[in-house]
Amino acid sequence: MQKARLVSSNADIRLQAALAGLGVLRVTASFTDAAVEAGLLRRILTDHVCEPLNVHALLPARQFVPAKVRCFLDALGRPRPSGGGGGKIAILTSEVNP
Repeated sequence: MQKARLVSSNADIRLQAALAGLGVLRVTASFTDAAVEAGLLRRILTDHVCEPLNVHALLPARQFVPAKVRCFLDALGRPRPSGGGGGKIAILTSEVNP
């Protein structure tokens, strides 16, 4: 197995590395939609399904959740019109023409 060129917990760092042509990255699909639409990245391994991303929200009391927070939490689990959402993860590369 080949050693990774870059290891980072920062999704933006991984995105910038992929845009620079350093390899593939694995991040949430919504984080790269603009780059994919602009033709800077392309999705690979489209049949591969990653484990769902678990997001936990700790709230002091459910009855006093501000409307903005409730809306955000509701949106996390809602599928997006482009087919993603609900923690779906995409595998992408900067190589537009294989």
